[in-house]
Amino acid sequence: MPVSRSVGCMTLTTSADDQPLGSIINLPLIHLTPHDEAAIAKIWTTYHSTHPTLSNSFLSASVPSKIYDTMISLAKANPFFVIPLPRSAGQTKSDVVKTDEYEMFVLQWLFHPTPESSPSGTPLPSTASAIFTPLEEFKKQGEWAQPYLALTHYPDLSHSHGTVLMRGEISGASAGGPDGSDLNPGYLLSQQQAQLLALALQRFYCAGIEVKGEGAAGTQERLKRIEALTGFRERPEQWDWTGLVNMAYGGLV
Repeated sequence: MPVSRSVGCMTLTTSADDQPLGSIINLPLIHLTPHDEAAIAKIWTTYHSTHPTLSNSFLSASVPSKIYDTMISLAKANPFFVIPLPRSAGQTKSDVVKTDEYEMFVLQWLFHPTPESSPSGTPLPSTASAIFTPLEEFKKQGEWAQPYLALTHYPDLSHSHGTVLMRGEISGASAGGPDGSDLNPGYLLSQQQAQLLALALQRFYCAGIEVKGEGAAGTQERLKRIEALTGFRERPEQWDWTGLVNMAYGGLV
């Protein structure tokens, strides 16, 4: 069982499996004191990035509620997708890695009722988890394949503070299981690899949001990412992998 103790707004824990947001952050204190969206985001990200054990195995971010609503709408319509991950990502000290070798990951969305209600009593959006599993392992083991990364989005503060908190957990390597990352011993992905998968998810599932000043070319690229999601769902036998890497990372890798 996880061990926990309260420190200010946060509850320190050794495990995040299936935890509601209220077991991680002190929600009554957030509601009682005048925390704005920026303050909550700082508390959340500082906690995960400076914690002596969580910093190696977790990602964290805050997502504006309007962006989350649009993202979840696309996710519910397209709950399965595939994401390419550069094999050499994180193998050098460079922030950007150029490579022609990729490992394909299956992305699956799961949705759960949010346990907390908003202060007004209005039902909150679903809590959503995005699970990343290597395609080859998924082919061999199906639903029993071990996920390498799980991104959980908590909308508990969506109505009251206009923000959704995201927490990503990198799976630990286990005896007899997949090898761990050389740059993140004991875990199946490096921090950089996990961040790239999270970036690719945003590129596709936030593609329904018009970017200010994106221009005609930017609009076309954004709509192309939406077409990739719907094409994978509606016409998997005809789905074209061409351009998937550029759509996922926009030339970053």
